[in-house]
This record gives sequence, structure tokens and C-alpha cells, in this order.
Amino acid sequence: MKIIKNELKLNLIYFTASFFLMLFSCTSNEFKEVKQSKPKTSKELVNRSEPSLTNVDSTSETKVIPQVLPKVIPPIVPLPDPLPDPEPPYPDPYPFPDPEPPLYLPEPEILKDSIVQFPDIIAEFPGGGQALKSYLTKNLKFPNFCKENGIEGKVFVKFLVHSTGEISQIQIVRGLHPQLDIEAKNVVKKMPLWNPAVFQGRKVPSYTIIPIVFKIE
Repeated sequence: MKIIKNELKLNLIYFTASFFLMLFSCTSNEFKEVKQSKPKTSKELVNRSEPSLTNVDSTSETKVIPQVLPKVIPPIVPLPDPLPDPEPPYPDPYPFPDPEPPLYLPEPEILKDSIVQFPDIIAEFPGGGQALKSYLTKNLKFPNFCKENGIEGKVFVKFLVHSTGEISQIQIVRGLHPQLDIEAKNVVKKMPLWNPAVFQGRKVPSYTIIPIVFKIE
């Protein structure tokens, strides 16, 4: 029995030793292969991924031949015959010559006693504006009713100054109170002769508007 046990032990040691020897030899061979193999560069990887152009068959390319269309020539259309010229003598569309324009436009003539809207010199109270103001201050009467009720302001009077300086056609353009309007007309009627307006070097009749001031002092 002791001999059998010893043989079994020897056989077990032999098998385990041979197993480790085989395992060691395999691992050493794999390590050598890994060490001998070099890592691939990026160029090799790119060349490997791209297909080689040398393997492409040149005969497989298809050539496109352009199609040439024939030229289309349009037909020649003959032109129509021109119209005949009119027979002389030709009619003159403008038988009368154009009148020559005047070098200047003549000013309109003013008839005698015709009213001029825009004279060269307007009509004026004798002595000017200051004399008119002093005349109104002396001759204008303020109605008591308007004075007591505090009614004051301006009354605009329009009248015609003839070529002789006389006054007529007195009218109220913008009134303030009936009593004030009547007083304004009365003071204009009592005015002396005015200096008439002048147009083209002669005295002409024209309209004039003046304000008459009523002020409580």
C-alpha cells in the first residue's frame, strides 16, 4: 500500500509539473508575438479604410456624348411696299404766322372814377397817423352805457376815399357794441378831406380800413 501511494504522489507531481511547463511555454510565445508586432500608424489606418484606386477598372467608366441639334433657319418674310408720298403742293397746317410776343405786358388802364384795389400810394389822413390819432382823441365820445358796463375794444370801419378826398360808403367791418359802432361812424363822417390814393401818377378812389379804439381810462 505504501508503494502505491508513493507512485500516485509521483504521478500527481509529474502531471502538475508538466501542466505548468505547458502553460508557461504558451504565455511566453504570445508575449513574443505581441512584442514583435508594431502599432499601426494613422496613415496605414487611413489607407486601409480607403479603397485603392488601382483596382478600379478604367473601362467601366461611361462617356456622355452631347447631342447636337440641327440649326433651324427662320423663313424669310418679304417686307410690304412703302406708302407713296403725297402729291405736292403739301398743305400747310399753320397758314398764319405766329404773332410775336410783346417785350413787356402793358399795365391796365384805369378808367376815370374806377376804384383801385392796390394803388401805388394808399389814401392817408392829412398829417399822417399821428394826426389821425389826435383827431380821434379829441372828437371821439365814449357812450355812458358802455363805460358803466366796462365795454371797450376796437371797432374796424371801412370807407371809400374818392379822388377828391371826400369820404363815403362808411360801413362797420367788425363791430363791438351798437352804441360804439354808431359813434365810430359819426366820427368818420366828420373827418376832413383825406389825401387820396395815387396809381400811375394820378389820384384814384380806393377803400380804406381803420381801427377806432374805445378804452376806459
